[in-house]
Amino acid sequence: MKKIVFMLVAIMVANSIVAQNVVPTQTIRGKVLEESSGQPLPFATVRVIERSELGGMTDSNGLFAIENVPVGRYTLEASMIGYSPVLLKEQMVSSGKELIVEFVLPDAVNVLNEVVVKVNKQEPLNRTATVGARMFSVEEFGRMPGGMEDPARLASSFAGVSAGGSTNGISIHGNAPHLLAWRIEGVEIPNPNHYANISVMGGGIVSALSTKVIGNSDFFTAAFPTEYNNAISGIFDMRMRNGNTERYEHTVQAGILGIDLASEGPFGKGGSYLVNYRYSFLGLVTQLGLVDIGGQMLDYQDINFKFNMPTAKAGTFSLWGTGLIDNFKSPAGNIDGKEYSDDSNENIARQRMLATGLTHHYYFKSGALLRTTLAYTVNTEATSCDNYFYADRELVANRFFTTDKTNYDIILNSSLRHTFGKHFSNTTGFTLTSMYSDLNIKKSPLYTAPMLQIVNTSNSTLYASVYTNNHFHFGVLEFNIGLAYQHLTLNNKSSLEPRVNMAYSVTPRLKISAGYGIYSRKENTDVYFVEKDGKKVNEDLGFTHAHHYMLGLNYQIDRNTMLKIEPYYQWLYDIPVEDGTGFSMLNNLDFIIDRDLTPKGKGRNFGVDITLERYLNKGWFGMLTGSIFSSKFMASNGKWYHSRYDRTYIFNFIAGKEWMIGKNKSNVLNISGKYTLQGPERTSPIDYVATAAHPDHEVQYVEDELFTVKLDIEPAYAFSVSYKINKKRMAHSFVFDFMHSMSFFGHKYNLKTGKYDEHKLGLSLPQIAYRLEF
Repeated sequence: MKKIVFMLVAIMVANSIVAQNVVPTQTIRGKVLEESSGQPLPFATVRVIERSELGGMTDSNGLFAIENVPVGRYTLEASMIGYSPVLLKEQMVSSGKELIVEFVLPDAVNVLNEVVVKVNKQEPLNRTATVGARMFSVEEFGRMPGGMEDPARLASSFAGVSAGGSTNGISIHGNAPHLLAWRIEGVEIPNPNHYANISVMGGGIVSALSTKVIGNSDFFTAAFPTEYNNAISGIFDMRMRNGNTERYEHTVQAGILGIDLASEGPFGKGGSYLVNYRYSFLGLVTQLGLVDIGGQMLDYQDINFKFNMPTAKAGTFSLWGTGLIDNFKSPAGNIDGKEYSDDSNENIARQRMLATGLTHHYYFKSGALLRTTLAYTVNTEATSCDNYFYADRELVANRFFTTDKTNYDIILNSSLRHTFGKHFSNTTGFTLTSMYSDLNIKKSPLYTAPMLQIVNTSNSTLYASVYTNNHFHFGVLEFNIGLAYQHLTLNNKSSLEPRVNMAYSVTPRLKISAGYGIYSRKENTDVYFVEKDGKKVNEDLGFTHAHHYMLGLNYQIDRNTMLKIEPYYQWLYDIPVEDGTGFSMLNNLDFIIDRDLTPKGKGRNFGVDITLERYLNKGWFGMLTGSIFSSKFMASNGKWYHSRYDRTYIFNFIAGKEWMIGKNKSNVLNISGKYTLQGPERTSPIDYVATAAHPDHEVQYVEDELFTVKLDIEPAYAFSVSYKINKKRMAHSFVFDFMHSMSFFGHKYNLKTGKYDEHKLGLSLPQIAYRLEF
């Protein structure tokens, strides 16, 4: 370790000595594609808006390179006769790494004799998404306050999204976090968060998906395109970028969140590799014995990689993967002087996740694109909780729960997109998932009682989905009509889902859009195999369903300012609920389900999302998002209640400033801040009689008054300061990122005071890091 530190310091000193008083330069390279077919566009023009002398033209493969670009922030434009120009805004050119970009040019649209110029941040990457979607860029990861290089925390700034704060789980339009789907390279993957689902289903602590490898991606909040299945609330459609095909580049980062090592460069003929590995800083120092935190352990690692391998005639192959390893231990506290019953709990968790696949792209001469992926995912979890108590003056340990779960899937995914002229294209695809599970879950009804078997099974089943989508584009009007079908052989449940969306460009600056669809999601495998008195009680559960309706108005005030207004309505049905209680899966937090469920619950969410965004221009950027909404559910008794996530309103205020400073104006200082004001979290009135009678003093709630109590409003805030020093072929970055938020996890009975305390978990997380790119 000392040798590594010495080497980094030596590199910095040597680089400073030889640096000359010249502005460092870098190369911008990339490709230009046609939107309708995805084929490369030769002889397209690419230029740097702020530097008229810098530009170039694509070759026969749609590739271009612009050399000797001074470091700084630029807007890039690609244009070609017969296509609408596209602007890539906020592109940072730094000395440590080449800037690699991709343009996708749509057919030209002329309205009122004006040329439509598409701004990249205005549109999602998926061309069939017209409403309820936005692209988030790699560049945003680097400067958004509170982002922590994490997709979920970045998305918490978007309209309609309520952040889980300390849990990293996000609620979209009042839906529970576990109703969100994560996809990478077109394949659904297990929750990619470290310590996933332990505190909150759908949450974790920090994402394992590194911003060193993730490229521009899409985030959906409603009315998803036809190809997206098994999701109710939203979708992260993550895409890995390709590595540099011309030059070897490396990144070393050391910070509170971990030690990062990344590398990319040429691989084979015309191919590239990209790999990133991270080890948690706290885990490293505790493993080396440098720090003792009272026997606690918070040790995590993750890896992301992609090998891109084009061939002359057989198409392009990509081998990709993401994985994590988590180890956690929290020893029991002061048993003699404990305040709460769970103070004497010792918790241990070990988790492993891997998603890897081989993807093949093949372009036919007719313009059709065949995309096929064979993937493998595995997710293992082993947790335990021991409760210590005194019996006959002897300290006794009782195992409160254990989980030993392994789920692995083999996934075959394929789609064919064919373009028929400039006005119509069809995409048809399927996914076959062979699901295998080995599950053993036990839980005690009381801290002092023996555990009961909750789930004990080894099984396999098949999940299949097929879809087709027809895309029509007539100048200022485009619309999609499609159909999706899903089937689960475990219980022979099926779901047929029509979907439609459209967009109409009223003027070059004003676009209106609408979308509708039926969507569904299956439960986690362990829910289907819950045992009661030796009988599996949930085997017959089908898909949770939802109708999505959404309207959209996009107004491009100017090239740097955009206003988006999206009202929505969501009707949910076939929701698993428990007879005789107010439990609904729409409010679920627990990662162990031990209930007998029936699919007769309902839910409804409606509201409006508003975004006013100023793209980075002349050093300034900002975003104001607001959501006003209602979220309710119907329990098994047929009554309607506010949902756990019905906060009524969410507002985000984000602003930042960037300066080019230093002797040659080649260094970058970025300061930004974020303030979030959202409605109060909800809870239910305490049933004091039932709580007093409970042997563990577990707080019981009044079932007929669910989520009627509003807690105090807890604002959240974040700010970020970063400074990049650009030297010749090398860049040093210093980052300070800080976020604060508070989450509510119910009440606890205080054994000392006899009162019922609110159990809140505050997260004040600083990220201090140094990054070297060379």
